[in-house]
Amino acid sequence: MKERGRPGEWHVSTARADRPIGTRGRNFSLNVKELYGKIAIKVKELLKKFDHMSFTSDIWSDPSSIASLLSLTCHGIASDFEQSSIILKCETFDDRHTSDIIAEKIDTMLSEWNISNDQVHCMIRDGGSNMKRAMRLAKLQDLDCAVHKMQLAIRSSLNSQENIKGIKQKCKKISTHFNHSTLAQKQLHKIQDKLNQPHLKVFQDCVTRWNSTYYMLERFLKAKDALNLYINDSEIDPILPKEWKIIECCVELLKPFVEATRELSSSHTLISSVIPIIRMLTQKKIFDFVGRRNSYIIATYLDPRYKNKFFTSLTEEKIKDDILKISRNTEDILASRTIFPSTERAKKMRMTDSMDMDSERPGTSGTGRQSCLISDLAMILDSSSDDESQKTEINNPDVILKKELLTFRNKKRINLNECPLKWWSVNQSKYKLLSKMARKFLSAPPASVPKNESSGNPLLLHRHYFSALHPTLLSITLFLYSSPPTSPPSVQSSLTSNILLLPEAGNTQHSRIVNGLAAAAGCQLVATCDMLVCSNNSSFSTPGASFGIFCSTPGIAVGRSVPKSRALFMLLTGDTISAQEAYDSGLATKVVPPEDLDAEINKIIEKIKLKSRSVIAIGKEFYYKQMELNLIDAYKLGEQIMVENVNMNDGQEGIQSFIEKRKAKWSHN
Repeated sequence: MKERGRPGEWHVSTARADRPIGTRGRNFSLNVKELYGKIAIKVKELLKKFDHMSFTSDIWSDPSSIASLLSLTCHGIASDFEQSSIILKCETFDDRHTSDIIAEKIDTMLSEWNISNDQVHCMIRDGGSNMKRAMRLAKLQDLDCAVHKMQLAIRSSLNSQENIKGIKQKCKKISTHFNHSTLAQKQLHKIQDKLNQPHLKVFQDCVTRWNSTYYMLERFLKAKDALNLYINDSEIDPILPKEWKIIECCVELLKPFVEATRELSSSHTLISSVIPIIRMLTQKKIFDFVGRRNSYIIATYLDPRYKNKFFTSLTEEKIKDDILKISRNTEDILASRTIFPSTERAKKMRMTDSMDMDSERPGTSGTGRQSCLISDLAMILDSSSDDESQKTEINNPDVILKKELLTFRNKKRINLNECPLKWWSVNQSKYKLLSKMARKFLSAPPASVPKNESSGNPLLLHRHYFSALHPTLLSITLFLYSSPPTSPPSVQSSLTSNILLLPEAGNTQHSRIVNGLAAAAGCQLVATCDMLVCSNNSSFSTPGASFGIFCSTPGIAVGRSVPKSRALFMLLTGDTISAQEAYDSGLATKVVPPEDLDAEINKIIEKIKLKSRSVIAIGKEFYYKQMELNLIDAYKLGEQIMVENVNMNDGQEGIQSFIEKRKAKWSHN
């Protein structure tokens, strides 16, 4: 923790990592730059496998560190239909977020990787006017983030109903009351104890979080009895019976949208799933932002799970015509006819936005209870199949493509849970021209938020680990940390080891939350932190031995955090241990329900913030130093630190406040 802004104001950060760290004397900066050179070569080789690429871009801001990042993630499908997503750049953004600056930065990023505009199929972006205009200035085809647009539509619809809007405001006011008062939270917990109910905290609606209205209202329903009893003894406006009924209706109404958000935000979901999922949400018509977008429509048609299921006969004919027109303007058709590729740039289809809405920008989505949305979609897809038969002579590429379209259309759709890319990989020899169109149009994801399941969102890593790095070093580090598919194991291991030396710095507290599986380097990461709060759904493992590569570097951190027998059990068997076993072994600091993770880590941080920063810094630095010493030398160092601590300003203030029985006033010097 480091001081920032007003006296007494704290934020979670890291020690500087561009100088030697800990007692090992390694230079993090040099190591990272060396690794970057190796990985960049691998990434450039991978990019050559893509004829066309789709990109997602987003601006992420962290008010606590007064920093912004502009991310650029590449999504492509190779000739074997192997899909890859690579975060090419996370550029620090110190300037104003104007369209001109954004366009210039994106152009620079693409040029850095030798990517021309002709290779860009489309750019998925949020609905911000600056991002829209930036795409026009950069002369890039662009598409709305489907999830973002859906969230805007949900929020707009709810706010258009005055009674629902009033209930939301009332619930938000109650949530704010509990979030700002620990006493109120304790009283609510006492009431829940009397009712034999679990301790459930209320959630707050937040415009930057997808589905946050649903989670707030759902939590209010779960804690309804306790909330009513608490409100009856307070001055808070009560929630009336008819208002509770409306809340119940809203929760039921929003359930399918929560599942749709989760499906469309998955790293495995293709843009072809947008129209089917939106159609399931509204039986009247597809949202305007989808209905007039060729990239959405053609992708859906080329997905063997959907094909023409969601289109009328007239629309299907138009789709076929569009595919033929696009194919005539690409170098793929010319190459297939053994003619030299055209040097002219393919004519671009400009995607102008049809909905200009000034609204909030959602952030990341959460998970909620599943509805029957996906099951219903599977039933509809299995309900019927349309047949069409006619034969055509093969004379030219247009005729070849028409024949492939006809064969593709008449072939039975695959099941919803099957992989469309695997289907195209097996059948691409039958569809030599159409398969190239599929690689292009299926490369785009539905959402603009960077996704990387193996390492999490690197933009969040900036907040927890890299906020003190030099901007250039930060960008390189985030790139390396988010590119495991292209990184040799030795390079990734070296990078992770260097990154995980950061917590040894004494003026920073490293806490982490886990809600899921932390395996291999993930387990190494959590074992290196000062404190770990995990949900009871979490599990931990070092499974390398099961795959022929022993978890040597993860074992270093794990072996220093848990007893020898537990560490060897994890390393030799590769088995996972539960959250409770991690707690019993000393790996986890606390185990809480998933919904209480943020509150629990904030509670720990708040307690540390009440202490003297100078005392915390000297204490943590001493702790790590003495762990490397024998017992006698450790006590000698302890005596020296104790004398130094007592002579500090805050050491004297602590003694004096204890004698005078008053609260200490720390100077932090």
